[in-house]
Amino acid sequence: MDGKVITAAGVSPGIDMALGLAARLVDDQTAMTVQLDLEYAPRPPFDAGSPRPAPADLVSNLSDIYDRHLNH
Repeated sequence: MDGKVITAAGVSPGIDMALGLAARLVDDQTAMTVQLDLEYAPRPPFDAGSPRPAPADLVSNLSDIYDRHLNH
C-alpha cells in the first residue's frame, strides 16, 4: 500500500488484498464472511475460509443469508 494506492500481483494476493480492503472499509466480520462465502481457505488474512475454523456466529449468519435468498 502506498498512500491511496493498494496493489497486488496474482490471484491469491488479489483476494488477500480485497479481503484486507473489505476489513478496512467495513469491518473484519464482513471480510471474514466474504472469505467464507468464497471458500478461500489459505491462512492470510483471516482463518475463515471454511466452516470448521470460521467463528460459529459467522457461519450461522452466512447460512441465514443463503436461506433468505434461496427461499424467495
